[in-house]
Amino acid sequence: MSITNDRDSGLELHWVDPDIRPQDDFYGHVNGTWLRETTIAADEFMASPGVVSEKRKEGQLAAILDDAASDPAAQGDRRRIADLYTSYTDVERVNALGLEPLRTVVERIQATTDRTELCSVLGDLTRTLNTPTGPLIWLNQDERDSSRYLVHLLQSGLSLPDESYYRTDTHADLRHAFAAHVCASLALLELPDADTAGARVLAVESAIAAHHWEPARTRDLDQTYNLLNWAELRSIAGGFDIGAWIAGLQAPAGAFDEVVVNEPSALAGLGKVFTQTALADLQTWAIWHAFHSAASWLGDDIADHDFTMNRLVYGTQQRAPLPRRACSAVTRLLGDALGRLYVQRHFPPHSKDRIDTLVANLMAAYRCSIAAADWLTESTRVQALSKLAAFRPQVGYPQKWMDYSGLQLDPNDLFGNVQRCRAFEMHRQLSKVGQSVDRDIWIMPAHEANAYYEPGMNEIVFPAGFLQFPMFDADADDALNYGAIGAVIGHEIGHGFDDQGAKFDGDGNLRNWWTDADRAAFAAKTAVLIEQFDTFTPRDLDEGTVNGAQTVGENIADLGGLSIALKAYAIATEETGAPVIDGLTGAQRVFYSWAQNWRMKLHPETTQMVLAMDVHSPAEFRVNGIVPHIPEFYAEFDVQPGDAMYLPPDKRVRLW
Repeated sequence: MSITNDRDSGLELHWVDPDIRPQDDFYGHVNGTWLRETTIAADEFMASPGVVSEKRKEGQLAAILDDAASDPAAQGDRRRIADLYTSYTDVERVNALGLEPLRTVVERIQATTDRTELCSVLGDLTRTLNTPTGPLIWLNQDERDSSRYLVHLLQSGLSLPDESYYRTDTHADLRHAFAAHVCASLALLELPDADTAGARVLAVESAIAAHHWEPARTRDLDQTYNLLNWAELRSIAGGFDIGAWIAGLQAPAGAFDEVVVNEPSALAGLGKVFTQTALADLQTWAIWHAFHSAASWLGDDIADHDFTMNRLVYGTQQRAPLPRRACSAVTRLLGDALGRLYVQRHFPPHSKDRIDTLVANLMAAYRCSIAAADWLTESTRVQALSKLAAFRPQVGYPQKWMDYSGLQLDPNDLFGNVQRCRAFEMHRQLSKVGQSVDRDIWIMPAHEANAYYEPGMNEIVFPAGFLQFPMFDADADDALNYGAIGAVIGHEIGHGFDDQGAKFDGDGNLRNWWTDADRAAFAAKTAVLIEQFDTFTPRDLDEGTVNGAQTVGENIADLGGLSIALKAYAIATEETGAPVIDGLTGAQRVFYSWAQNWRMKLHPETTQMVLAMDVHSPAEFRVNGIVPHIPEFYAEFDVQPGDAMYLPPDKRVRLW
């Protein structure tokens, strides 16, 4: 049943471009006027509805921070937030200190007499400043035994976004500008060889990058699960003294007895670079990373100078204003504590109730879709339904908040606060090894405007900060919500069944539960998506295409998410019927909502980075690359052969 309703759909239809047919360019049709008239703010690298929402949320967070800082009776986490915020916003004091807090760090690096000493100092810098001078540490469950935590070590050591930036002609000018920036930065520290520092740092990082895996390979779980014991870890690390580095981390005993090394050849390559590179050049590389990691905490002059990196890589023209930077700083260092205060003010119970209903409809839609998938054999279907039944949707806020007791902060010492917060978090993470897995703590603060699927937990997480307009409005038309947050929740559930997530069972263990025939059928379907996305060039670039293999997991999740959102919307309106609003049917509004949710404008530099390393496709292809695979799109918008958005039936992919 379809009924007419005079209510506002909530869609921002004034941004529609009537001169672009939805059958030819659906993304351009829904967003064309916005794309023409919108400019990117000087302190942003993109414009999008999410940026608008984020700025609104930052005003809410700023009020929370101001209230805490002005409360002399604040205790516990509220006191910690107040002290950190006060130390960050005491601009006069921070500016007066300038580089002084960093000089001790630089002197420690310069005082090292061999690579073992240097590795120990680098471990301490990773612990206290989060410098990428060694492997990246990720504490996660063992992919093959989800009942225990293990340290995961990932490739790191670079300043530019990924390995391609060090070898392709496309980024030659950026490499030259980066080297010049390093020289200028280390000249501020009055290093005697600053004029050659850029070339030497670039040489070190180019050598490291030569051993890095490309992004498409790093997401292959069959290749990245490499469980090593301590002796094997030391052997692979070679000339990079992993034992000294771990000593610098002050890791608890036993934390590295067994580890997962995601890219073993990259770690071995780091060891070779350390063996073959002069100690002085390694020290210069370490000093650069210490400077770059610390710059935002060292006063306006230093931070403004270091912001050159943002202009070079992302195209962003200026730093964000102080209140916004302060919110970001507290989020980075005390995120869970700030999220708890945010939830208390800005996530009312009725919002959670409506989201819970929406999630229930999405789960029901997935059950129906998996049950009806004619390409699955019965044994795989049973396993898929079992995994779906074990999903843990987590909405709004975690069941348990992080415990920051023992963390002492000083309202007059920003740099020291940063080091203490970083060291506290590193110790908290590494101390999990050997403990039972805690399924009630999130890896993302509750005010974050993001979401994730955690395969080891088999859970989807949607923080309160994400459940805000325009992604979600508890009082809005169902179609608006199902096309935005509903499709995104469907997307995250879909990660449990994408090309990598489908390798995990319902208990969160890496285990093949597919028949060979079903795996082959799945691979054939995903191969079609890869081939299609390989041909897409963003409209703001003259050249450069999407990497279909690199983005296939997100593309699968997008396709499943929107398909399931349409089914869930039908379930939600089964009894009442879907009204026609603003001249659009309910299903049309779901499609419009999805398309306007992904409207986005990026600097060309950022688009290049997205193509090089992001596992997500550019926003326009999260719309135009997905909707032609969905049968409802053809029915709702009368898409016919000859239309640009038309795909022949044998080129359409249907998974869930």
